[in-house]
Amino acid sequence: MMHSSLSKVVRFFELLNISNINYFLWKGSTDLCRGLIGDGDLDLYLMESDLVKFDLCVKKFSLFKTTTNSSRSHEGIHDYFLFDDETGSLIHLQIYTKLVFGAKSISLDYNFEFKNTCLLMNNRICHPEYPVYVLPKSIEDAFLYARLAILAYKNKLKFQLEPHFVPDVNVFKSLESIEFSRDIIASFEGISEDSYYVSLKDIGNKICKNPVLIGCSKQNQLPLIIKTAIAKLLQAFKLLNMFPINFHRNLTSGKAIVFIGADGSGKSTQVERLSKLLSTKLNVKYLYMGSGKNETDIFVNFIKLVRKLLGANKSSNNLPQNKKVDNKQKISSSNYLTAVYSFFLARSKRKKIILMNKFHKAGYLLIIDRFPQNQIKGSNDGPLLSNFIQSKSKFLSMIAIYEEKIYSAIVFHEISALVIKFETEDLPKVFERRKDEMTYSNFCMRHQENNALSFHGKNLILTKIDPCKSLPTVNKLVDKQVTNYLGL
Repeated sequence: MMHSSLSKVVRFFELLNISNINYFLWKGSTDLCRGLIGDGDLDLYLMESDLVKFDLCVKKFSLFKTTTNSSRSHEGIHDYFLFDDETGSLIHLQIYTKLVFGAKSISLDYNFEFKNTCLLMNNRICHPEYPVYVLPKSIEDAFLYARLAILAYKNKLKFQLEPHFVPDVNVFKSLESIEFSRDIIASFEGISEDSYYVSLKDIGNKICKNPVLIGCSKQNQLPLIIKTAIAKLLQAFKLLNMFPINFHRNLTSGKAIVFIGADGSGKSTQVERLSKLLSTKLNVKYLYMGSGKNETDIFVNFIKLVRKLLGANKSSNNLPQNKKVDNKQKISSSNYLTAVYSFFLARSKRKKIILMNKFHKAGYLLIIDRFPQNQIKGSNDGPLLSNFIQSKSKFLSMIAIYEEKIYSAIVFHEISALVIKFETEDLPKVFERRKDEMTYSNFCMRHQENNALSFHGKNLILTKIDPCKSLPTVNKLVDKQVTNYLGL
């Protein structure tokens, strides 16, 4: 009986079946349900001749392609993700057009390729609960035992096998049906509960020396070892945060999801939810572009603390925009403190923009909370010192000009971005979730300014969502937009 909660991914497999695409799940059928809800991977073998038809199905369901260690090293492996906006799950499909396997470990040792895949295709069956073609359990177990034998031989079997590991009679028959040699079958038949690990190593030794015994050819392993050594070196650089190198799962081209909205509109809730969901299977980089409590720059936070201790009011950051600075008016010390604060804040935003572009080029999915703009001065992540550009104080004028240049240069340029703006007419409801120090009139002004903001870019998609809807509804609306965006 099919679960209704799996409707979208199930419909995708139904489309594959209707389209007469030749595929089967070649491992993990016992955990199929976990894979369908995103808790595991779905490893599918697909006839290479059906790739074009498969790509048409991919476009209909907005799957997006990624790059992984396996797909980098083997041209016969392709990685796709389906973001199910109906369940909030991220499903990973690893597509094999060549049935390669081996002692997958730090060396990415996928150097055994099973040749007669037509035999397997002819033996595939439909899963009793879901419309997914799988291999009979006995045949799937036959490949499992072969892989375990290779792992045992290479001393990469990391877990203790249970006594019930010993293959049953059905597996012996399956080994013969998929053209495993009589010698290998006899070796499997000789496994006992007392010596299964030693027997596995012996079988692995035979397979590695002569892969034809299990119907495979063996590829040269040296290029894989070199690739792995480079990958590990760059991974070390990544851990040191020297530059963004992705050797997990990255998008074929970088993308960014930006949340814009007044305080209390629910930006942080969506950012946290999406980051947690997507980072389990993709390389995700979170960036906070505002000036609130999530700011990480130590200089900004230090000066913010000093201003708070001195009683500096955030509302005095800037003069009203229709009022120019009177050069005869005495400039207070708080203006200078605001200037220092604005300098480090602008510098912090500039660093984050550079970081954003770097991770975008590396194929990361960026999730961004707020974004700097130069349309509204003094609030909503805009410049704070615009009215001091022509101040009699050279210091204030210099800082204001520097700040203006920084904000003027911050645009989306060529990066691909989905901008989600939270806008509503029910201001009192959102005001309940406001910052404590903000008055209702100030909040309404901020919200009107936020509504007036416009964002432009060659590869930018702008969408608006009412945050006053119920949280499940907002989640679904956000997920729908993210699904469509990632599947472009």
